[in-house]
Amino acid sequence: MDILFLCHRIPFPADKGDKIVTNNILRYFSARYRVHLATFIDDPADEKHRDVVGQMCASSWIGSISKATKVKRALLGLIRGEPLTASIYADEALKKWISETVKKHGIRHILVYSSGAARSLQSAIVDDPNNRLVVDFCDVDSHKWQQYARTHRPPMKWIYAREAKKLVAYDRALAMKSRAAIVCTKSEVAAFSELAPEVTDRLKVVHLGMDRNFFSVDASRASPFKADTLPIVFTGHMGYWPNIDAVQWFVSDVLPKIRQRVPAAQFWIVGTDPSPAVQALAKDDVFVTGRVPDVRPYLQHARLVVAPNRIGRGIANKALEAMSMAKPLIVSPQIAMGLEQANADEDYLVAANAAAMAELAVRVLMQPDVGDAIGANARARIEKDYDWDRNLSRTEASLLGTETP
Repeated sequence: MDILFLCHRIPFPADKGDKIVTNNILRYFSARYRVHLATFIDDPADEKHRDVVGQMCASSWIGSISKATKVKRALLGLIRGEPLTASIYADEALKKWISETVKKHGIRHILVYSSGAARSLQSAIVDDPNNRLVVDFCDVDSHKWQQYARTHRPPMKWIYAREAKKLVAYDRALAMKSRAAIVCTKSEVAAFSELAPEVTDRLKVVHLGMDRNFFSVDASRASPFKADTLPIVFTGHMGYWPNIDAVQWFVSDVLPKIRQRVPAAQFWIVGTDPSPAVQALAKDDVFVTGRVPDVRPYLQHARLVVAPNRIGRGIANKALEAMSMAKPLIVSPQIAMGLEQANADEDYLVAANAAAMAELAVRVLMQPDVGDAIGANARARIEKDYDWDRNLSRTEASLLGTETP
């Protein structure tokens, strides 16, 4: 059977949140069906992966989209009254390829990851009652833009508020035309239902998975840290505003409280494309690595991993990676919302404010047995409940219309 799969960013390598998800979606479906992929490259470093991705597909369209092109299309979207995050993926060449590919292969099953990727789907395809369209929203992205609006000053405050409003309307309309609208947690179902009650009966939960074989402890893996330090690690794409906000807050409000009691504590910010604001955080007890060839040594040899993000929803892959590496993890309430398959205080710890996070961090740093127990529980939880193939079988059932009540 032929499947059309649309996603907004090339699903390889699996080195950031959305690409981890789409990489696993492509791997799962290409092993079972003929997948026709349409996607974009927005990072020149990914150009070399075209052939790798193409070999996984029956056919593919991989467009390049520069920052300048994104700005131009966003301005056009502003004029047209569209959400900017959808308008940047309006591509005439892609529209033509989709139309020709659907006709040539008689495609009736269409899977979209991230609503913006659906922007180049023609209404004739979406509205055809013989087609099955499934959209994986992952999380309710409009909530993120609402949070951006609350934390920024004009004019960006106004732009983010507009985006939140426009995206809700766009996502509602797209969900109503789909056979299933997938989100990653039950809390996202509640959020989407609150914003658009009419889509509730289409909402399905498909939890994320984790490559527990890759993210596992290896005794031969060398430590990047000095032996007399107690490293606290944060991982993520460091040009992404929620991550920038998280590490800035941790360095200013949490780390000083920890070091008052644990002078050996160090904070390591591990991730690609650190913004100037992140680079400026580097000092004696704060290290900014930039891109690293492998994040696992930093996770494995960390005494503690933190995910103090105050902005965002859904499941944070950084949290699952730490849990899979059997590390004690402290998260914000926002991150905890996405860990509904795991148990707080057993598989991970939650801190609602700076004082609480510092107190928990000191406890884990000073009592290794406490951290080891939480880490062991976390690894067991990943093995039990975060299996990609089992979870993606629910997406497959939605796409094929074989769900059981």
